[in-house]
Amino acid sequence: MKRIIATLTLLLSCVMAAMAQDYVRLQNGATVYGSVAENGSMVRIVSATGDTFSFPKSQVTEVRKNAQPVLPETPPSTYTDISSQQSGWWFAAEAGLGMAMHNDTSAAASEVSITTGYRFSEYLRIGLGIAPRLYHQDLGEIEQNTIRVPLCLHVRGNFFSDRVRMFAPYWGVSAGYTPGEGFLSALGVGLRMGYPRSAFTLALRYAFQGINDPRGSVHLCGFRIGYEF
Repeated sequence: MKRIIATLTLLLSCVMAAMAQDYVRLQNGATVYGSVAENGSMVRIVSATGDTFSFPKSQVTEVRKNAQPVLPETPPSTYTDISSQQSGWWFAAEAGLGMAMHNDTSAAASEVSITTGYRFSEYLRIGLGIAPRLYHQDLGEIEQNTIRVPLCLHVRGNFFSDRVRMFAPYWGVSAGYTPGEGFLSALGVGLRMGYPRSAFTLALRYAFQGINDPRGSVHLCGFRIGYEF
């Protein structure tokens, strides 16, 4: 055992000795490694490849012998990892299916929603969105399709922190206006599946759409699936 330890110690000493080098540091910041020899007003260094360099001492800021090589400093990075930030730009893309009811009539409703805004924290996100919606109504021999494009303000937040769990429930409320119909409001609850700044979403949603009809308004119930970051 003692022989093994002595052998390992000798090998480590040899490695450290092999790594130990002289170096010359110049005023321009450059560092040259090799074997240093000073001669009057000049400093000469022979590199590991056999190249010889001579520098006036006036250009040399430091001479070190038997020194360990110094790794260059890593320059500061300008890259920003959005996934590590709790606040910043918020984007959500969702698709939904549901049923629209008005008095004694109903129609299938499908929509695609795009929202962009700002994430203040995991508990509050605010954004503006557009959600083209298609109503499809089967009236026997006649099929009627109507397209509406609501403009909405969305407010969303988590019930619980998503920093320590992959699944986090969230709430959402919306208010906006649909040209050709009127004002609308909506609320929903959903589940985020993923990471704080990158997650898939699944939500149940109810919307109240005012229309220019004395018989009443439109009520929409459905679900949405999407992705947000």
